[in-house]
Amino acid sequence: MSNTHYIPRLLIRQFAEGEKVNSYDYKKNTFQTKKLRKTFSDTDLFDEELESAFAKKLEGPFGNLLNHKLFGSNSIFIDRKENMLLRKFFMINFLRAPIINGSWNEVVERTRTQEHPSVQAIEFLCRHHPEFKDKFQRDRPSDKTYLRDLKRAMEIDSLAEIADPKNDSVPVTLQAAARRAMVSAIAFWDSADCGQEFILPKLPGISRIQDKYIGAWKKAWRLLLSCGEDEKLYELCKRAGSDLPEYQPLQDERFSSNMWMSCYRSVIRELAEWLENCRNFTQAGRLLKSEDKEMENEENRERLTYEWLNLFYELASRYWNISELSMKSIFPNQEGIPCPYAGGFLVVLISLIVKEIYK
Repeated sequence: MSNTHYIPRLLIRQFAEGEKVNSYDYKKNTFQTKKLRKTFSDTDLFDEELESAFAKKLEGPFGNLLNHKLFGSNSIFIDRKENMLLRKFFMINFLRAPIINGSWNEVVERTRTQEHPSVQAIEFLCRHHPEFKDKFQRDRPSDKTYLRDLKRAMEIDSLAEIADPKNDSVPVTLQAAARRAMVSAIAFWDSADCGQEFILPKLPGISRIQDKYIGAWKKAWRLLLSCGEDEKLYELCKRAGSDLPEYQPLQDERFSSNMWMSCYRSVIRELAEWLENCRNFTQAGRLLKSEDKEMENEENRERLTYEWLNLFYELASRYWNISELSMKSIFPNQEGIPCPYAGGFLVVLISLIVKEIYK
């Protein structure tokens, strides 16, 4: 039997004193000092072939980048290849964690995330929408895909190739993990020394991959919206052209209000993004859908557009942080062009009044 690390020793060593590391056992609620070789390790997690691939293809190149560039100075410049290496390193270390090597229920129990809104949203949709459950089970890593995905990932040098939805040779579980790695913004900071941040920004040329990843979440929020109690928000989205299932509210007391708040907040952000992409509110009005024949008249269309906007602001103030909301280009100036709202205090005051009215 061999001792294998699921967190690379080159990272653990950054926290070690000599060959020992202080760690916290969350199950026992105790701190302990362990030998570095016994920290974040398990017996026979990977075979020799995989261990060798980690060392030569991933940890070696990443170690050079870490020591010579990331830890080398306060100013960091990396090229696209190095950016992709960092993202692949994070993806592999997500996939090699033993917590992935289990069922969904086991993962949730181990991480104690039963009450997290995203976890509850997944549980709700799996319970009430069989088509979502089927896709989720196909895309989620498990004990059945653990070693297979790791070996396939180490065979392919390009992270973009792994994430490409058109690459049929890559398992969907691995594609999903690669897409997460590519579309995420990752930040490093050291406030004690320099107070500066280093961010791996969105990579150019991955819009198709990003659209597929974000699109899956948007579809999930829309499914939830059609089941929730806020029919006003449902109608608001439908008029904005959202492709929504028929509205059928479901009562399920096993799921907390935090799940619904998270869903509605995400939907409001999507509507705000839609408004920001409109050149002006005249264009927004033309894009709004309505069975009302009054929309055919320009004057009536403008009135109905601003009625839609007023309802949007009311619901946005209920579900979204006001200071963040006021910074979005979703408020009309005198020319009817979307712009941020300068009177942040007034927005807060109005939102408080609205909340009092609708208590």
